Amino acid sequence: MTPDQLQDLEPGAKEFYASSKHLKGFDLAKFVAMWTQLITSGTGVIFAMRDDEGQVQGAISGVIYPEPYSEGLVATEFFWFVRPQHRGKGLDLYYRLEQWAKEKQASQIRMAHLCDLMPEGLKWLYGELGFEPIEILYAKDLP
Repeated sequence: MTPDQLQDLEPGAKEFYASSKHLKGFDLAKFVAMWTQLITSGTGVIFAMRDDEGQVQGAISGVIYPEPYSEGLVATEFFWFVRPQHRGKGLDLYYRLEQWAKEKQASQIRMAHLCDLMPEGLKWLYGELGFEPIEILYAKDLP
């Protein structure tokens, strides 16, 4: 996606945020500003899946950066959402992100998932794709 297409992601982003208790307050302006900078700099990418009417039905994003404590580049997925009625085709988005990571010469790709969204399904899928768990991230809301 190009920066001028980022607003097309708003309906899906709102749906994604509404599907998890861990995500709060999607801000389209902040999203567009951040991803415009990442895409323009070449360090970020978003791939979208559109239906016949041109509506975004799924998207995946990634950022590439130097591994902080060793050699090489790491590509990390930031979000991957596919509307339920299109989930059989969502794997194509992952393969395109992996190809982008290879083109950027990343030595590793890292994927995440929200624990309250399909934890067993994604655990199985990531295993099938050759991933192994490396870390669990914890969060605590502060007053």
